Amino acid sequence: MKEKLLMFVMLCLSSYTMFSQSFDRSVLASDGATSSIGSVTLDWTLGELATTTLVTENGMLTQGFHQPQLSVSTLLSYENLEAFYHVQVMPNPVSSLLYVNVTSDREEALSVYLLDLNGKVLKKEKIDFPFDPLQFDMTRYPSGLYVIRVITEDQHPIGLFKVNKLD
Repeated sequence: MKEKLLMFVMLCLSSYTMFSQSFDRSVLASDGATSSIGSVTLDWTLGELATTTLVTENGMLTQGFHQPQLSVSTLLSYENLEAFYHVQVMPNPVSSLLYVNVTSDREEALSVYLLDLNGKVLKKEKIDFPFDPLQFDMTRYPSGLYVIRVITEDQHPIGLFKVNKLD
């Protein structure tokens, strides 16, 4: 009986040092870190097992421990056409599928080009009004910077967008 009582007391005392649950965010990955220089902070995780992106006309939902901020940089835009067209390029950075969504009241066909930084045309798509979202499969291209160029039928530029491709 004394052995059972002693075992019970030892079990109770040892449970004081154990933790069962934590509310901190955590991820199981092979490596990762956080680095800061000035106002720039970089968080990275290596080896997330499952991530995906769902894109609708109302927005984008991504999955994974680190949620990227949408950072589409407009390189060039023409004010007279900017009022008629709204172009969204997402997600950025991209690893698999890149979506280009154009909304406008103008019933005019547009051309959308995927270019490398040397200006070489990698892919060209023509879209007619009403505009359906375009999909570019970026898995065949190496990581790096690319440019999306949107122009009208009359070759008037609507905008250039910088896209960061990650593997």
